Amino acid sequence: MKKKNTDKKRLIIDSAIKNFAAKGFERTRIDDIVAGTGLSKGAFYWYYNSKDELIFEILGEVVGEIPMFKQIDVQSDKRISTQFIDLIKSIMSDTQEYLVKLPVLMEFYTLAARKPEYREFFKKHFNENILWIAELLSIGEKREEFDLGDSSPKKMATTIIAMLEGLIVLYLLNPEIYNLEEQSILAIQNILNGIKRKENI
Repeated sequence: MKKKNTDKKRLIIDSAIKNFAAKGFERTRIDDIVAGTGLSKGAFYWYYNSKDELIFEILGEVVGEIPMFKQIDVQSDKRISTQFIDLIKSIMSDTQEYLVKLPVLMEFYTLAARKPEYREFFKKHFNENILWIAELLSIGEKREEFDLGDSSPKKMATTIIAMLEGLIVLYLLNPEIYNLEEQSILAIQNILNGIKRKENI
């Protein structure tokens, strides 16, 4: 049985993320990963049976095992729109750490196009976030904060997720084009302002 969370395991994960971001999954060898840790190759195999096992564990960390929008407190008196913006700011509060992981996220998308287990992971992740955002929008409508008009909460939620993911892809292709944190906040604000009831603007 493999050991669970330890400082050494953290060293392996951090080194793997840096190597995957720089060289990709295919070109990164286990030797490259352990070289950045000061550990032996045997230490790697103490925690992981293979590079693929490590990659799948990192997928959960980079993408997130819990839908991020579940962090919004629906019981709070704070407006849903304000909590949306606060959440985006919180996610990107450590921008450098976040940006280091973005190329790895793109590697996972490539794997998802070829491997069903990765595709299923992403489908589950996106579906959970879409359903949770849709629920938040529905709550916002009931509280008379939002007016979705002819659009359904699920369609609007899908638009929000697609927009955020699109901003990430564009940023990776051309980082000079905009500040990812600022653009993400602006995009969310524009969408939410568009569905706010006029008396709430």
